[in-house]
Amino acid sequence: MFEKGNLYYFKDYIFKNGNEPKNKFFLVLKTIDKGFIAAILPTKVESLPSNIEKSHGCISFPEKCICCY
Repeated sequence: MFEKGNLYYFKDYIFKNGNEPKNKFFLVLKTIDKGFIAAILPTKVESLPSNIEKSHGCISFPEKCICCY
């Protein structure tokens, strides 16, 4: 079901931090060994920590488990 390149739509996605549920898209970027899934929930709001330099293209900050475009 969760295959690379598939786009899913979740109605009323529930956030772990207790924020109000809202509709979200779930894009599978890559499947890896042992059934784990690397995925992203795209958003229109930038939520990177202020100490990470923002530039056009991919941003990788492995110490905080952040990898995004």
